[in-house]
Amino acid sequence: MKKVYKIFFVAIGAYATEGVILDFQAYAREDLGVPVVVKKTLKAPRRFAEEEEKGVCPSKKKLKETTEHSASEIPLKKTSSKVKKAFYEEEEVALEKGKGSKKTGGGAGGFFWRIKVGTSTAGKIYINQVDEAPIGPHASIQIFLNKGSQGKHIGRIAYEKACKGSSYPVIYAHMRKNNTASQKAAEHAGFKICTDYPSYKQRLMKWARKP
Repeated sequence: MKKVYKIFFVAIGAYATEGVILDFQAYAREDLGVPVVVKKTLKAPRRFAEEEEKGVCPSKKKLKETTEHSASEIPLKKTSSKVKKAFYEEEEVALEKGKGSKKTGGGAGGFFWRIKVGTSTAGKIYINQVDEAPIGPHASIQIFLNKGSQGKHIGRIAYEKACKGSSYPVIYAHMRKNNTASQKAAEHAGFKICTDYPSYKQRLMKWARKP
């Protein structure tokens, strides 16, 4: 594969005080051990030519020679092989069943899953059987995604797979009213805003299994 690299050399030291700036652009192929083709741009005051004649400043030929390198001498910049996707499809997100604590689906009637994207863990999702006002006994679902996994459609896929993978016909999701991201994810998974309890301070959403 042909790769192009660019190197910049800035002359400093004795000539920095005289305003001499040497800007070199070098191009090379990684797979060939051939000399680099050098493109040179020179900016200098008028006295540069005079100093060159007196032997104070290195000649253009000398500068060109000192900037020639083989491709193997140019340090290669490490790049990540991981490609971050903007959004994920349903088949790319999986739920790995695990054992949660009493508060995270490990109690009676509870479910706990790790959210997996490939070999990476994107977060967790769990269902608890709770008895809380204003609904009474019901299944309550909670999801937590890692920061880097948010906003990539992982949440909506996990919501739907968790609800379908449970044994409950009806599941509720409790969330803050300003948590629009979780609300949108739940809506894409089939949740509907529940308006049966208008005095309830949080956003309450309901999922019902289709017959």
